[in-house]
Amino acid sequence: MRENVRGSYVCGDIEVFYRFPDGGERILLRRRNLVLYSAQDLLAKAVAGQQLINGMYMVFTNGVVPSDVIPPERRANWYQTTASAPPMGFVRVPLVGAPSFDAIEPSRYLNNIVSFTAIADNNVCVPATGNEIQDGVSKFFGVALAWLAPAFAQDVLFSAANFRDTTGADYYLKIPNAQVGTRWIVTFHPCGGGSSEGSSSL
Repeated sequence: MRENVRGSYVCGDIEVFYRFPDGGERILLRRRNLVLYSAQDLLAKAVAGQQLINGMYMVFTNGVVPSDVIPPERRANWYQTTASAPPMGFVRVPLVGAPSFDAIEPSRYLNNIVSFTAIADNNVCVPATGNEIQDGVSKFFGVALAWLAPAFAQDVLFSAANFRDTTGADYYLKIPNAQVGTRWIVTFHPCGGGSSEGSSSL
């Protein structure tokens, strides 16, 4: 995934993992994500000190995993309508702790990698009636990085991804004594070489 943002590239990966009660993790997947058109709105508001990324959506189904191609114009209302209709639901969860920062080249770029982490929580799911998270049944298949507004109808998405790709699994089950988590790694590259054609997956 690569999108040109005024002379810079925003790129990144997600890691999906199981988080166990003792704090241990088992990494399940690492793959690219898609920067959405609404990311530009969030970047502008973030520079102005508003609408900072503070949470994620994690979507699941208790039935057949749908075939879902994420368009770059997707907005939060897709999750609030399509992804909360039977047999699907989603978790709207705040970040775990503050984002962490790193650098590709510390001598030049001090904080151009930022990582966000969120863990699914049964208490904050938005299910269809009677369609709650169940051990051994609920299949998590997609995530989105977002600014969570006080009222979720105003949420704004930054990026989105499905777990399905050419080599990975379509979904990960909610298993007993573990929660599904996502670590979102966003890198701000200086512009140099290559080209960008809007939002696209690599």
